[in-house]
Amino acid sequence: MRTGAGGVQLIVETHSDHILNGVRLAVKKRAVAKEEVELSFFYKDEKDDYSHKCVHPHIMQDGRLDCWPEGFFDEWDKALYELI
Repeated sequence: MRTGAGGVQLIVETHSDHILNGVRLAVKKRAVAKEEVELSFFYKDEKDDYSHKCVHPHIMQDGRLDCWPEGFFDEWDKALYELI
């Protein structure tokens, strides 16, 4: 039995794109219902006097996200830009 299936709420804080993509794949493969997953991205908005903000991207049934906030899991792109 999966932990979440037993009625336990699981909160995971991560900077790992591997974990995020694993959850996205689980939704796509219907191992986890997209309604059972909530993503939260917290950031400081430099355009708004660095006030704290939160965005909730939703995982669609095909595993894609309905929005990709600026700064959300962007380390891979930054590293590739430096390598090129």
